[in-house]
Amino acid sequence: ILIPILYSISNQGTMFIILPLFCVLPFVSSQKIDLGIFRADYLAVGHVRTDPIISQTCLSDHVHTFYGPPLLFPGVTYQDLRASDPDKSSGNIRENLSLYWHPSVYRIEDDGKRTLLEPFWTDVYYTYEVGETTAWPNDFRMIAGYTEGDATLDCERPKPCTRKSCKALHKFFPAKKCTEIKISMALPRCWDGVNLDSPDHISHIVYPKGDEPFEGKCPSSHPVRMPFLEIDIRYKNYQGGPHEFSDGTGLFHTDYLSGWDVDFLQSVLDNCNQDASETLCKKVPFTWRDNIIDPFDEEKLVELLHKFPVPPAKTQCISTEKVTDIVNLPRVACTGKLLSADGVCAKAKCHNDPEFKFKGSKKRTCIFYGDNEARRKKSCKNKSIKKACPMTCGICCADDKRFRFTLAGKSKNCKWVKKPENRRKKACRRKDVRAYCPVTCNFCKN
Repeated sequence: ILIPILYSISNQGTMFIILPLFCVLPFVSSQKIDLGIFRADYLAVGHVRTDPIISQTCLSDHVHTFYGPPLLFPGVTYQDLRASDPDKSSGNIRENLSLYWHPSVYRIEDDGKRTLLEPFWTDVYYTYEVGETTAWPNDFRMIAGYTEGDATLDCERPKPCTRKSCKALHKFFPAKKCTEIKISMALPRCWDGVNLDSPDHISHIVYPKGDEPFEGKCPSSHPVRMPFLEIDIRYKNYQGGPHEFSDGTGLFHTDYLSGWDVDFLQSVLDNCNQDASETLCKKVPFTWRDNIIDPFDEEKLVELLHKFPVPPAKTQCISTEKVTDIVNLPRVACTGKLLSADGVCAKAKCHNDPEFKFKGSKKRTCIFYGDNEARRKKSCKNKSIKKACPMTCGICCADDKRFRFTLAGKSKNCKWVKKPENRRKKACRRKDVRAYCPVTCNFCKN
C-alpha cells in the first residue's frame, strides 16, 4: 500500500512540509486499502500546572503547554470541550475540539533563571485506513511517551552555541544553536475496545506490533484500530545550551483528551480517502476558523495562524503561580494553591461574558439562558455556561458597569436605568437590560 511520507525542506529558516510523497511499504492484507490523512494546526493556548487526565482536583506535578479550547482547568470534561466555542480554540479545524498538552520546554539562562519557550507552531497529523479505522469514543483520553526514543528532535541549520554556558543538560536537547527545533512523536493507535482510560492512562491503548507505529498489526489484546496521530512542535531561534522539560527531564510525553463528535469523526474516517483529503474531503467537509487553511502553502498557513490568534486561556482563576522567568521549576503534584478546579474565579468581578456563545451558536448567550427559568436551571449545570454566565447561574449578582445599550440614538447604562421608577420598570422589560443590570432590575438569581 501507499504510505504518506512527510518530507522536509528548508528555505530561509522556515520549515515546509510537502504533502503528499509516497513510498511502498508492506502491509498484512490481501485487499487494497485506501488511506486518508488530514492535519490540524495550532498555536499554544496557554501554560499552567494542570493535567486534566492525571488529577481533576489539584495542581499537577509540572507545567504543561496546551493546544485547543482555552479550558485548562483540572476538572475539564469531554462535555466541556464539546460545549466550548470553536472560534476560541487555538486550532484551525472548528469540528476538532480536542485538547492536547505536553510538558513545557525551558531554557536555563546564564544567570540560572528558567525561561518557558513559546512554540512557534504545532501540527497534529491524522492518518488512517479508510473504512477500517474506529473513531475515539466520547470521553476517550490517553498519555503517550515517557520512554527514551519515543520522541525525536530535529535541529534545523545547526550552528555553534554562542551562550556563556553551552553544555546540554539532557542529551535530547542539542547543545548547538538551531534556526528551529522540531519535537515529534507518534501516539499509539491500538485500543482494547473497552476502557476510555486506564489506571496508568497508557495501557488501554498500545502501539501496533513491530517497529513501525503506523502499519503494524494490532495485538489481540488491543484489536481496535484508531487513527494514527503524530504531533510536531516547533520552536524558533533555539539558542542551544542547557534546556529541559518542565518535569526536569529530557523525556517527552504528550496527553490527549478527545473533543471530536464521534459520529462526525467516524464519517471522516469512513469516507475521506487520500484523494478526498487533498480536496478537503467534500463528502464530510471541515469548517476552518478564520479561514486558516492552505494545505499547499504552509508558509501562508503559519502566517494566518499568527495573524488570527485566539485570546490566551485565562489561567488566573486556576493558579497565580509564575511559570516563566523563574529560578526553580514548579513541581510536585497536589502542592501549591489551586484556586478553582473548574476555572471559575470565586472572587472575580461579577459579570456575564457578553461574547459567550454556547457551541458557537449566536442564539445561545447568557441572556438566552437567563430568560427562561427552567432552561436556566438545567443549563447552569454545564461548567462552560456556569463559568461564562456567573450572574445568570446565581454565583454572584451585580450590575455590569461595562454594559451599554442604545435608546433613541443615545448610549445608556445601568446607572441611568435606576431612576425614576417608571424608567426602571420600562427599561427592565428588555432582556439585555435585566440580564446585565440584575440588581437594578431585581433579577438576581442567587
